[in-house]
Amino acid sequence: MSSDMKKYFKEKFTKQNMKQFFAKRGFYVLLLVCLAGAAVGTLMTSQEQGEPGASPAPSGQQVVQNQDETLQSAKENQQGQGSQSPSPSPSPAPSVAPIQKILLPVDGTRLKPFSSDKPQYNSTLDEWSLHLAVDIAAKEGTKVKAAQSGVVEEVKSDALMGHMLVITADDGSKTVYASLQKKPTVKKGDKVKQGQVIGLVGRTAAFEVMDGSHLHFEYIVKGVKVDPEKYFIKQPESTPAPSTKPTASPSPAPSATPKPSPSATPKPSAS
Repeated sequence: MSSDMKKYFKEKFTKQNMKQFFAKRGFYVLLLVCLAGAAVGTLMTSQEQGEPGASPAPSGQQVVQNQDETLQSAKENQQGQGSQSPSPSPSPAPSVAPIQKILLPVDGTRLKPFSSDKPQYNSTLDEWSLHLAVDIAAKEGTKVKAAQSGVVEEVKSDALMGHMLVITADDGSKTVYASLQKKPTVKKGDKVKQGQVIGLVGRTAAFEVMDGSHLHFEYIVKGVKVDPEKYFIKQPESTPAPSTKPTASPSPAPSATPKPSPSATPKPSAS
């Protein structure tokens, strides 16, 4: 710096001039210095402590630890689900009991079959109608047997069915015996066994009187009349007894007499 400049500044910034400057503007200078110091202090504090409310970035060790905790939690959840008892499987539907086999109630000939879809001709009423029973023709007075064991539910004389009775078995099925010769000897509430005689064949069913003496037989299962012939117990067929007449053992055929083989006849020599 030149001597002239030094002299200028020396004259300009004398102690008297500085005192006058600070006397007039010292308060503002001091305020500016304080604000600058406060700003610098705040900046340094924020750098050391970080911004308020911001969470510090996790370190590599913390990341690995968090991953291990997540895997461990997933394993515990899987084990907990596996230890839970499985939901019970639905119980199978109850099996339907087969229809009980029954005994043929009377020895005779089938007069009219069971028919639930094709009308049968009724000669007494002169009309065609469904026939939900089996009519078995037999001589009057032929014994009628109980087709199944059970309890006599009803005994009555009906205007159309004649003398009749109803037997109810243990499974709830019913057998109906109609057109009996006279009122049966069994009464309501009696227990009967399969094959027990319960009445006699008659000709008392007014709506089938033209069919002669026969048994009108019905089989009712769960309130529905079914074809009895499908459930009759089949009697074992009798096997013919072996014949006792001895069978003659066949005589051996005579052996054929061998024919002699033709031998060559010698020719006479020429003399």
